[in-house]
Amino acid sequence: MTIKILGRVPVRFKDGVKWITVKPNGPENKGTPVKLDDRTGEVLAGMGGKFNGRHISAAPRGGRQEQPGAQAVIEWSKAPKAPQKPQYTGSDKYTKTANLVKSTQKEFTPDSVGKAIKDLNYPYTIDLDNKDQILRELDKEYDHLRSMGYPYGPDEAEKVYERAMSFQAARKRVDDIFERDYGDLTKGEDGLEPDEVEDLKNLYAERLRLSALERVAEASVWYTDRADFRSTDFYKALDKASSKLGDKVDALAALPSRRPANRQKRQLQQKKKFEAERLKREQKRAMNAFQAQFSKELAKNVKPQIQKLNSDLASASTSADVVTALDSSGLMNAPTQGLNLMGPDTARSIGQAYSDICSKFPFLVGNIGRANCSRLGSSTYGQCSMSRGAIDFNTKYYGRGNEASFAASFSNCISTQFHPQGVMSKGAAYAVASHELGHAIEGRLEKLMKAAGVDTTEKRKKRYFISGRVKDKVLSNLSLVDDRSVIKAELSEYAAMDSAEFFAEAVSEYLCSRSPRPVAAEVGKILERFLKNDFSDLGI
Repeated sequence: MTIKILGRVPVRFKDGVKWITVKPNGPENKGTPVKLDDRTGEVLAGMGGKFNGRHISAAPRGGRQEQPGAQAVIEWSKAPKAPQKPQYTGSDKYTKTANLVKSTQKEFTPDSVGKAIKDLNYPYTIDLDNKDQILRELDKEYDHLRSMGYPYGPDEAEKVYERAMSFQAARKRVDDIFERDYGDLTKGEDGLEPDEVEDLKNLYAERLRLSALERVAEASVWYTDRADFRSTDFYKALDKASSKLGDKVDALAALPSRRPANRQKRQLQQKKKFEAERLKREQKRAMNAFQAQFSKELAKNVKPQIQKLNSDLASASTSADVVTALDSSGLMNAPTQGLNLMGPDTARSIGQAYSDICSKFPFLVGNIGRANCSRLGSSTYGQCSMSRGAIDFNTKYYGRGNEASFAASFSNCISTQFHPQGVMSKGAAYAVASHELGHAIEGRLEKLMKAAGVDTTEKRKKRYFISGRVKDKVLSNLSLVDDRSVIKAELSEYAAMDSAEFFAEAVSEYLCSRSPRPVAAEVGKILERFLKNDFSDLGI
């Protein structure tokens, strides 16, 4: 347990006594129950009574590692208490800190730091006004921190330098992040008064400036002299002033007007934000790994396979010829099944859809499952297993002799806006195959992302990882609302079922229609960016 001491006032924790288990002889040894005053860390019982009245930090190594000042906290807690002052209500006076900020601004300037460093007579130093050289030194530090996963942007060195040189730059930074860190202090009857908020911002900004000034000062000293520089009286004074400002920030932020419920709420919010930021960093690293692998997928030379398949399809006179052409093409990782139940023209149309789409999206080649013609639900044209890319086509529509009724049924779905406009340009069989291969595109991309460590979990119903983000981006770009009637009018009624069907329907219209409408065209633009290894539209 850590006890922070401000002057002679112990910082108290929640009143109460509790039992804990300690292992003073190391984590590998048996624990001992201890009764503890969780306000002060005082041992009340346990461990044979030999540490009663002592601070818990005295338990390891027979008291040789007791926290400095901890015993004083216990003694002060037992001393007679002064009459409690009235709680802060918002109208009480508080001690303004403007003079403190002015004094540190006057005492610790870039010029004073430069003079102090010059007086040390180090053999090599950098003038603080030499911005380029200072930035190079700072960049080395932040490059190292970024490599360890810290959320520093590539221009962090520039920001640190500007804050060190100017209180105004530090204050601007505070204005940007204040709502995140202290926003709840400005809301409701338990919040700070406007002048207190202003005071807190100035304290925070000056502390930020001094911290930045320390970094810049260290960067101006040759790295072999930095340890010695940190032990100088000037640096210690600068560091002490920064710590003092930090204590003032904490004290002002912790005025009794903040109720415990508010504090707990803020801590929970900060925890959620931290987790979200951590997940974002992890997702970014995983996406970088995915894109490195995906670049190899895009570099595949599939042209010879596609040319041979097109030639074989053109010369195919029977469904068996189409099956042979597809099975020998290497596009699928399993042999076709039941395609001989189709008429030659239908089978050839299916084969051509595979050829065209795999040619455009080479990452599918060799990684999509088998094509199968089997009995499905009476209203189902086809279905795709997104994880495997395997596609089933319904014999009710694709079976030999059903060509006319299939075309009539699918045309009726287009006229009622159940399926997209313009997709019949290459026939019903091709249109349905392009829709199902749209699912295969999403499934293959997600599989590659998962393998790279990208978290593709989706909590929202009717939403998938890639298609959900594509849908959001498209609707946003076109200023459309996510409404069933809107999606039906702009794309199709079936597209309103979930994000995966939205994506597949848009892919089908984009690939089949001679004049894709705005939604399909926008999805097409995103797919084109995917093919350039640009996944910025996913917002990761």
